[in-house]
Amino acid sequence: MKRILGCAVLCLLLLSGTALQAAEPLVLYDNFKANLINPSKWFGVEKFDAPFFRENLRRVEQHSTLGNQLRLMSRAYAGMGSDSGDEKGGNRLVFTRPDGIKAMKATFWVNGYTSKGCAGNSVPANARARLSGFFFNTGTPTQWSSQHDVMAQIFIQRKSDSKDAPDTLRVVGTIVECQDDNCDTFTPLDTRQLGTIKVGSKVTLYIEWDKANKRFIFQRDTKPQVFSTYTVSDSSAPGTVFNKRIDVQLNVPNCTSSPRPTAHMDVYVDDVYVNQSALSAPVSLALEEDALRANVCMGDGNGP
Repeated sequence: MKRILGCAVLCLLLLSGTALQAAEPLVLYDNFKANLINPSKWFGVEKFDAPFFRENLRRVEQHSTLGNQLRLMSRAYAGMGSDSGDEKGGNRLVFTRPDGIKAMKATFWVNGYTSKGCAGNSVPANARARLSGFFFNTGTPTQWSSQHDVMAQIFIQRKSDSKDAPDTLRVVGTIVECQDDNCDTFTPLDTRQLGTIKVGSKVTLYIEWDKANKRFIFQRDTKPQVFSTYTVSDSSAPGTVFNKRIDVQLNVPNCTSSPRPTAHMDVYVDDVYVNQSALSAPVSLALEEDALRANVCMGDGNGP
């Protein structure tokens, strides 16, 4: 009798599609053991509002205790001409085989951050390290444009208006639908909170597009998976080119008063995994051949 009941429960879970996964196996994409970033696997981009970004660092670095790691760092300052809006940008490594990627996993260590806002501007400063992608378009896509692309991202975040202790960051998963070419404006579709981490601690982030069940799956470490559903059409490929990436993303509110708002994040990344079939997707060099269009094809995808 117990065996019959157990089988019945298993069948119900499989049918519901919410508790058990039959995901494609993950395989190692890069563990950064080489001394240089592998040009067959990654393409580097800085996407920013000039001239407010002062520092960007993107390289494989020998850490004293972690060994070889990818290090991403970016620092930006506020525009001083008004008390509205913000400056935004990112320091990115994008996958050269993006179209086949349906699931991604990577391990992050945040080495440090700054997130200082402006008393006269309600927009908070925001520093994030994230794993993200544009997965589909809700209508008819236009190549090199993010308009109506749906972006899902899981990130480690610190906002200037946070009430958390100074050594605490938030882990968040979001889905947004972009409303313009660069995803500067967007419609939030769902947001999931995945708890907190301490600066300097390791966290593994996972994101998967489960198209059959119209949802994304977010996970941190070995904690239970979190399901984030959507109702929009997902039958078209994204228009955004080179649409999967690891990056540091900064937003800094403009401010006419001192001290000048600033944001920075410094993070180590290791052990990047993707779904197995992604490795057989073709490598595209289109961005290198048409670099002037990089601002459009990368999309900001700032999220909420």
